[in-house]
Amino acid sequence: MQLLRCWRRSHESKPSAGALKARLLTRTQYLYVMAVYYSVMHFLIKAAFLTYYLRLSPNRIFRLWVGVGFGLNTGLLIINLLIIVFQCIPVSAALTIKGRLTAQCMNQHFVLMAPAVVVSATLPYV
Repeated sequence: MQLLRCWRRSHESKPSAGALKARLLTRTQYLYVMAVYYSVMHFLIKAAFLTYYLRLSPNRIFRLWVGVGFGLNTGLLIINLLIIVFQCIPVSAALTIKGRLTAQCMNQHFVLMAPAVVVSATLPYV
């Protein structure tokens, strides 16, 4: 019961405009960092599987196809990071809402979905 009263009191007052702006800025920066983290983690997971595949067979052709997988994996990482980092010109505008208003930016839906689609398209290969 005491917890409910404290929760009600903390939600009764409306947050100030400055607090909302700071919270929104933090969320935007968080999404930016998480997109980079997502791409790097998928690269590392796929690289771990491909490294394991190298140990499975001494067959030269099999190892060649695993090497092609490494190349695809590395290329996808580079493409995903370029899409994420250079989503706005200037680059620093991607981190702030105010900066996005004056900068030239890609469609945000494309920036969020493109890396996931590209990673998903290569999952059957690995």
